Amino acid sequence: MNYHYRYYSFAEVLHFRTKTKTEILYTSLRLIESDLPDFITPLLFARDQGREANAEMLVKGLYCSYDESDKLLSVAILKDNKIDRILTMPSVRRRGHAVHLIQHLTQKFTEAGCPVIFSPVYSHIGPLFEKAGWVLTGSTCERDGTVDYCPSSMLHICQRGGTVTWDRRLWIRHLLSCQTHLMRR
Repeated sequence: MNYHYRYYSFAEVLHFRTKTKTEILYTSLRLIESDLPDFITPLLFARDQGREANAEMLVKGLYCSYDESDKLLSVAILKDNKIDRILTMPSVRRRGHAVHLIQHLTQKFTEAGCPVIFSPVYSHIGPLFEKAGWVLTGSTCERDGTVDYCPSSMLHICQRGGTVTWDRRLWIRHLLSCQTHLMRR
């Protein structure tokens, strides 16, 4: 299957005064997955208060995979170097699309020089990340019941702990190149 990708930054909601594709997509995803937190309302409030998007906001958003007919397959909610959540559209689940998206993101983060990426994962989703070549890095978080996973090549960095710093310019450039929907506004 031929995949292509689009990125919908939450910064768009702060930047544009009209309803953005990011807002529409995320609102639709919340209809499919009712436990997704409401990221849009606080962004709309911040926009109304005059807050402007910055580089930190550029790396928070929805990284989507599509098939050759432009059908949405899977969505990863990204926050900087973290896959916060991964969703696959109900009609195409259990066909490997989420695994493919995780592997694609791992490759793109690596190409952008990110020293470590991780994801908080609920125990029933662990096998999905393991199929993508990720490994368990720690114990269960008491707050929400998740455990952190990272690519096996980055395990030694995750186990070391501490703050990860990296030059995000290559990653931001990649995300901007995936924002082809902005050209159609």
